[in-house]
Amino acid sequence: MATAIGLFFANVFKRFYSVLSTGGLSYEAPEAAKPMDVVVGIFPSNFLAPVTESNMLQVIVMALLIGFAIILLGEKAAKTIKGIALVAGVDRIFDMGRTTFNITGDAFCAIIISNMMKKNARDL
Repeated sequence: MATAIGLFFANVFKRFYSVLSTGGLSYEAPEAAKPMDVVVGIFPSNFLAPVTESNMLQVIVMALLIGFAIILLGEKAAKTIKGIALVAGVDRIFDMGRTTFNITGDAFCAIIISNMMKKNARDL
């Protein structure tokens, strides 16, 4: 039953989408990483590298290290903690602006694609 439904939808939408051939594709699994390479790869080469390379594991490790350093400093880090709280409070306003900008852009893209699809449907 599921195959019949799948074939039905495949035939209905066949004229709207191109068919990709997967006959010549192949995949070779990469060589497994050694345990020591994994441990060394957790720690970044410099402070900004994980942020610029979007390496989430290294970003998390750096955040933990900074957090532990602030905790170990105790009262000496009080100004730093207050500064982080100030930035976090002000960033909330900017975050709302970024979110509004992203949602507006996504909505415009959806409207453009919808209009393009309607135009293509009229041309058929």
